[in-house]
Amino acid sequence: MVDASSRSSDGYYQIQNFVKDVIRGLRIGDDGSRIAYGMFTDEANIQFDFDAYETKMELVNAVSFPHEYGITNTTSALELVLNQGFQNARENSRKIVVLIVDGRGIDHDTAFYLASQVKEQGITILGVGVNTGGRFGRQELMSLTSDPDDLNFLEAESYTELSRHVDTLVENLCKGVCYFYLKHPGPKDQYYVTYFKILRI
Repeated sequence: MVDASSRSSDGYYQIQNFVKDVIRGLRIGDDGSRIAYGMFTDEANIQFDFDAYETKMELVNAVSFPHEYGITNTTSALELVLNQGFQNARENSRKIVVLIVDGRGIDHDTAFYLASQVKEQGITILGVGVNTGGRFGRQELMSLTSDPDDLNFLEAESYTELSRHVDTLVENLCKGVCYFYLKHPGPKDQYYVTYFKILRI
């Protein structure tokens, strides 16, 4: 879910390139991961759902949307994930939301409540902060992400630094699946991994 309200068009497209690089590092397909992608400013909308594309190349090419403007309504993004974000996900899939922010959102109390509801549904929230505006922005994002922080929180000081975190994010996503297996023992082949990206830029 990409927040297209950023005043920096260059930063917006660097975020898109970051997402494409992460997709390239994942195993995509019927025996791998499925990805949905959305954007939000004043309101949130799903740009394509989990069943829209089947190959890695199709997904990479699909992540190409124009820069929009508006407010950073993180609440609307989390509400969309809570109510319909995973409706078309595969049964028994491991559900992970990647939340990328570049500053402080609006109405943090409501966003915190919605994030708690998302996590109660068994959905992991993994946060990536981009120039989050110091300690308070960092703490705000960390309050929305799942535990443990060392697995579910990354921070880049600038848009250009994001590229250095591609491998770490891919690795942490895979570790998140292992962490899930440890907490949910059973046949491992019954699980798939589903990634729903919430990107705030």
